[in-house]
Amino acid sequence: MSVNDNLGVYVAELAANSRTAAREAALSMAERACELMESAPDLQRFRVANVEFHHALVAASGNEMLRFVLEAMDSALGSTVNSAYRGQLSLGELPDSGSVAIHRDLLEAIRGRRVAEARHLALEHARRVRSGAHQRVATVMAGGIDPGEVTHARPHGEPLAEGHQVVESAQDGTPAQ
Repeated sequence: MSVNDNLGVYVAELAANSRTAAREAALSMAERACELMESAPDLQRFRVANVEFHHALVAASGNEMLRFVLEAMDSALGSTVNSAYRGQLSLGELPDSGSVAIHRDLLEAIRGRRVAEARHLALEHARRVRSGAHQRVATVMAGGIDPGEVTHARPHGEPLAEGHQVVESAQDGTPAQ
């Protein structure tokens, strides 16, 4: 997450300083992603819109190599970021209490080429995501299982799909996937 935090700050700074022709189109895509986050009916759609937002900022940065790095980070941190959002939900912070607002503020700082403000907002965004991840870990360690994390029951003996792991259901102790 530390690498992701620093990468987010770097992308925000580059996007705020960018002079590429594609910058405005990318910032329009980021604006649309904010709208999708605001209207997202569930956590999964919010996450997809959030990823689109950050990909648009990378496009606005003008640094094509960062796109490859971000895609690798998305793959590596996807479940961690989802857990962070679940943690923020448990704190009542998503999306009403500032998650979308900080994205919009970051977008406006980048649009206005206010590099220091964009850097500050990217750091604040990273702090919130990290806080949510810590909250989620605390919830799980305290024995709280979010039923939204259990996608479906797995019949005894059925192999797991690649990338899945068994967790015990809080209700009856049966394996779930």
